[in-house]
Amino acid sequence: MVEGCIDVERDFVQDHISLYYNAYYCFRVIFIHIAPCCILVVLNALLVLTIRQVRDQLITYLLYFAAVTGRLLHSSLRHRQSSATTFYTSLPAERTTPSK
Repeated sequence: MVEGCIDVERDFVQDHISLYYNAYYCFRVIFIHIAPCCILVVLNALLVLTIRQVRDQLITYLLYFAAVTGRLLHSSLRHRQSSATTFYTSLPAERTTPSK
């Protein structure tokens, strides 16, 4: 004689087996797969927007610094992305004093 487990469902599940498994599958698809994916996309979009805002603020600060002091922070501007490179190339060159 072999002993084992018996799988017994509730009366409701036995009466509506297809409804039960369809509801379970839909719940699993929506709350385990789709919802976390959508939340991750939204959070990534917010992160990208924040990074762009900070980059633009940094560029504004560097341009203000260049206007006030009359010199550029070449090392800071040189490593920025393409939009920063556009600002860098459109600015006048750094003022140099003649060496004695």
